[in-house]
Amino acid sequence: MSSSISDANATKINKMNKAFQNITGGTFLQGLEDRQVVASGSMLVYALHTNASVVTIATGLGSIVGFNLQTYLSGSLISEPRYVDSASGSLVVTAVSGCSVLEVNQKMYWIAW
Repeated sequence: MSSSISDANATKINKMNKAFQNITGGTFLQGLEDRQVVASGSMLVYALHTNASVVTIATGLGSIVGFNLQTYLSGSLISEPRYVDSASGSLVVTAVSGCSVLEVNQKMYWIAW
């Protein structure tokens, strides 16, 4: 089974809903297949990160337009605020002073585009 989006399916996706019509979503998705513009992964927080109060995630992308980051500890989502800088293709995650801490064994799941 092929995972490529055919021209016919791209045209159907373009007509799928108003939001996709505005950005020609099918054509956009076809373009994603041709170049690396999305990356994702996970990272475990170690003692060296908590000592420095920062986690740097190398995404492999040249630049980042947007991202989503979720942090879990013992299987539970942590909703504490984090400051994330996405300069130069990496996600640099820093705890917000007085609000949150980076703890050993927190797992960060991320997607960047």
